[in-house]
Amino acid sequence: MADEQSDRRMMKLHTPFPPTYARFLPWLLAGLCILAGLQSLRAYLLPDLNVVLALMAAPFVMRVRQPGVYSHRYAVLAVAVFSLFAFIHMQIFFLLGLGATVFFVIESQRGKMDILPLLLLVLLSPVPVYLAEVFTFPLRLWMSGQTAQLLGHLGLEVVQQGNVFEVAGDAFSVDQACMGLQSMVTGLILTTLLIAFGEQRNGCRMPFAITAPLYALTLVLLLLANFIRMTGLVLFRSLPETLSQEFIGMMGLTLYVLLPMYAAIHLSLKKWGKPAKQTPALPRFHPGAAVAALLLTGAVAYFNLHRSDYRNEPQDASFAAIDLPGFNKTLLDNHMAKLEQDSVLIYLKPPAHFWGADHSPDICWRASGYRLTRIRPHKLGAQTLYIAQLE
Repeated sequence: MADEQSDRRMMKLHTPFPPTYARFLPWLLAGLCILAGLQSLRAYLLPDLNVVLALMAAPFVMRVRQPGVYSHRYAVLAVAVFSLFAFIHMQIFFLLGLGATVFFVIESQRGKMDILPLLLLVLLSPVPVYLAEVFTFPLRLWMSGQTAQLLGHLGLEVVQQGNVFEVAGDAFSVDQACMGLQSMVTGLILTTLLIAFGEQRNGCRMPFAITAPLYALTLVLLLLANFIRMTGLVLFRSLPETLSQEFIGMMGLTLYVLLPMYAAIHLSLKKWGKPAKQTPALPRFHPGAAVAALLLTGAVAYFNLHRSDYRNEPQDASFAAIDLPGFNKTLLDNHMAKLEQDSVLIYLKPPAHFWGADHSPDICWRASGYRLTRIRPHKLGAQTLYIAQLE
């Protein structure tokens, strides 16, 4: 009885509102922050499988693991990344600042979460796009060569050129999605969801020192699953955009990624999981934290409404000045430059901003209704070029 009276006295000290308002106020502030940045979020959160999975995982990932243990760490992160955004103009900092503001509202009023919400935010940011576009293209061609060697050891007559395989006279290509951004980010988001489920079911939280190796293990298993998928596609001669290709992909992801990661996460939580506080803390309203959250939300709204002012103008100007003698130059609405003469047509895409990431040239051609097939490396002097057939 004495403890209950003490809790009520503390509630009166920290909460000028009734408990019901204090319980829902953090979520109202978080929703206000998301609305303030909604226009920019629409450019990030395109309707695809990974966004749907992330939105499904969010209620489980953004759970308060230490009720009553309040923290202002995300306020420091939000101020830091917004300051960087104001000077460096990288849109990734805007996204991180918006997410950090939402996390700060929750942790300052309800209690600490674990590292999973921040990891989920990074997975939805342009960071994986950039890493995947830079590294997976040559890795995909290397894995195609390894697949051809393995099938040759199995007694099949396989001729491989880049991502094209010829088996018994039939030629077909392995879709770039086999080793692309989609499968990598999907596997990491599903790992995040499995960790959140495991924490909730076991009543504990995973230390970051264990979470990081689990993500590394997921990447290794994704590479293995993609290698087995590519082998299966060639072995069973499964053509792109067919039901058999989707079935082989789903089976590979389930058998070689999800099931092993489920077992690894279960064992890790049993051995290294830290007990989570089971009894919810009394809701509180911290005026200082609420004012800080409103100020950060104001920064989100300001940067969201002035997005066009935060481009790299010197970089854009240097690109616009490019010209070639004898060519007619036209700047297109999508910021690309078209240089043409009677027999030559050249398109130049503008320098890649960080939030857009650089990409393989086939993205532009596919957007124009073409596709690149028979992609293969070719040595020209000391340089390695990639040659493809345009259809």
